[in-house]
Amino acid sequence: GDTQVEYSRATLLQIINHRIGCDVFNESLGHLAVSEYFVLASKGPQPMTDAPYFDYSFTLLFKRVNDIIVKSLDPNAPVSVTPPPAPQNAADPAAQRGGGPPPAAGTSVEDHDSIVAQYKELIRDMDQELGAARAKCAELEKARRDCEAALVQQGREVSALREQAVAHAQSRQKAGGGEGEVAQLQSTVLSLQRIQESQRQDIVGKDVLIGKLQQQLEGARYLQEQLLSGASADEGRLKEEVANLRAENEALLTEKVALDEQVRALQLGSPGRRDRDNRAVLDLRQELEALREDYTKLEESKRMVEKEQEDLLVLLANHDSKMKEYRALLTAHSIPLPKELEEEVSGSGEDDSEEGEDS
Repeated sequence: GDTQVEYSRATLLQIINHRIGCDVFNESLGHLAVSEYFVLASKGPQPMTDAPYFDYSFTLLFKRVNDIIVKSLDPNAPVSVTPPPAPQNAADPAAQRGGGPPPAAGTSVEDHDSIVAQYKELIRDMDQELGAARAKCAELEKARRDCEAALVQQGREVSALREQAVAHAQSRQKAGGGEGEVAQLQSTVLSLQRIQESQRQDIVGKDVLIGKLQQQLEGARYLQEQLLSGASADEGRLKEEVANLRAENEALLTEKVALDEQVRALQLGSPGRRDRDNRAVLDLRQELEALREDYTKLEESKRMVEKEQEDLLVLLANHDSKMKEYRALLTAHSIPLPKELEEEVSGSGEDDSEEGEDS
């Protein structure tokens, strides 16, 4: 039938996801944005050749909506399309206006107003384009109706001239004259037929142009709806982020106030308690100093006792050596040893024997 099937946004996303794949679709868009012919066409209007060709207005439109399409398919996908270069054709309204896409939403809370303003400016530009396209479409429609009316009028004139030609031919057959006038009328009829055919071709061309403009209007209307939905979604998400950050900020401020109160309470404690604490600290420090002095004295006494012990050991060693020498001299001269010396010698001998056994 003549009914047209309408696809919702969710249906289109499902078709792309199941039949093509969001990754493949986004990758294809990325390849198109960096292709040689696309980059060449995006620099400005180019002359038409036999090589693959992109219209400059299409490159502006693609760069304007590519981010929105990518974000609609995959909100986590990175955005890398750069704004279009400065236009080279001053006569092109789209080139004068630019048409770069707005920056990716959600970058920071401070950019919220700027992002919303850019979306509104972009929507305003789209409205102007729609108005201009509608006006041009109306003009072309009026021109088409005028051409159709002129074509009908010329068809009537051609029919009248044909009737005149037939009447003149009949009168010539009856009268045997008027050949020059009949030839002139036939020439006029042929000329009017050529004019009618030319105007018919013009009407066909304008019908094609009107169809293209209507398609562009539908595409622009769809893009406008996408921009409006995308702007509202981004604005809602940014508002939610701002609300969350404000709540966190208020919680941190409340916690800071509580901590400040605790610090102030500690700093402004009772004077008597502070004095007692200070005195206790002072007493502990004095006790610590006294213990350090006692420890130093004990260390010094220990060192003195150890030194005295070493000196006594040296003296005892010298005494034993001298006693051995004296005993050897007395024995050598056959002098009997005193009883005390014998006891000391016997004791030292026993000590020596014990040392030998120990060794």
